[in-house]
Amino acid sequence: MAFEVELSERAGRDFENAFRYIADRAPQNAKRWRTRMGQAFSQLASLAGSLGEAPESRDTQVQIRQMLVGSYRILYTIRGDVAFVLTIRHAAMQFLPADELSRMTDDA
Repeated sequence: MAFEVELSERAGRDFENAFRYIADRAPQNAKRWRTRMGQAFSQLASLAGSLGEAPESRDTQVQIRQMLVGSYRILYTIRGDVAFVLTIRHAAMQFLPADELSRMTDDA
């Protein structure tokens, strides 16, 4: 099944912030990262239903899945035929607390 990939406002900000962070340190790496993330979103359209649950999913009423892209995690939920990206996080960051995830899934 093909999914439409939609980014939440937060995920869009996360993407831009990560890109700027990388670009400030290594502009060429930032361009490669942006390309790699674009490819990941394309893959997510076909793989969303088969990727595993994020560890944070056990603390919520909504199933949260993840896609790993290098050292980043794309956290998303499936709504019908939409893979809705909640946030993009560096893998070294702590897992999101349940209350924050609940707000993200409620607002989306």
